[in-house]
Amino acid sequence: IAYVVLAVFLAVTGHLFYLTLEQLTETGPRGISYPMEIMVGNVAFWLVFLFIPPLLTMRLFAEERSAGTLEMLLTAPVRDWQVVFAKYIACFGFYVLMWLPTLLYLPILTDWVWWTRTCNIDPWPIATTYLGLALAGAMFLSIGLFISSLVNSQMIAAIASLFIGLLFIAGYWLPEMDANELKYQIVFFFSVPLHFDRHFTRGLIDTRHLALYASVALFGLFLTIRSLESRRWR
Repeated sequence: IAYVVLAVFLAVTGHLFYLTLEQLTETGPRGISYPMEIMVGNVAFWLVFLFIPPLLTMRLFAEERSAGTLEMLLTAPVRDWQVVFAKYIACFGFYVLMWLPTLLYLPILTDWVWWTRTCNIDPWPIATTYLGLALAGAMFLSIGLFISSLVNSQMIAAIASLFIGLLFIAGYWLPEMDANELKYQIVFFFSVPLHFDRHFTRGLIDTRHLALYASVALFGLFLTIRSLESRRWR
C-alpha cells in the first residue's frame, strides 16, 4: 500500500509541477505570483492528500487487533506511549520520505531558465509551504493512528479517518462567504486548504494554524495512548 501511495502521490505532484512551470513561462493574465499555489492549491492535490493519512495509518493498530498480536505487543517490556510514538514516528517518517523527491523541483523553481526566460522565485513561500505540509501531515496522521487503535478492521479505520479528515478539507469546496462573518471565521480556522491558499503558499505563517495542527496532533496521540491503556482494564 505504501508503495502504491508513493507512486500515485509522485505522479500527481509531478503533473502539478509541470503545470506550475507552464504558468511560470506565461506572461500577461495567465501568469502567477505564487507558484506554490498551483502545487498545493489544486483540487487534485487535496483529493490525493485526503487519502494519504488513512492509507498509511489504517494498519498500524487495526491489523494488530485483527491478527491478535496487539496483546503480545502490549505485554512486551515497553510502555504504551513508546509503542504509540514508535508507530507514529515511523509513519511520519514515511510521509516525509514521500516529499523528499519533490525537493528536486526546488532548484528549478528558484532559478528557472528556459529559452532565455529567467524567473527568480522567492524561496521563502516554498519553505513555509513545506513547513505547513509537514505539520498538517502530522495532524492527519495522528487522527488516523487514533482511529486505527479503536477498531479491528483496516477498512473501517480508513473510512473513519477519511471522514474526519474531510472535516478539515471540506471548507475548500464551500461557496464563497463574507470574510467578516463568524461562520467564515470558523470554517477558515479548520480548513487546511484555505490556510495554504491564504498564507503558507504566500510566505506567511499564521500561528493559529500552527497551534491547530500541533494541538490536534498531540491530542490524537494522547487519545491513542489512552485507547491502548483501556485494553489493560478489560
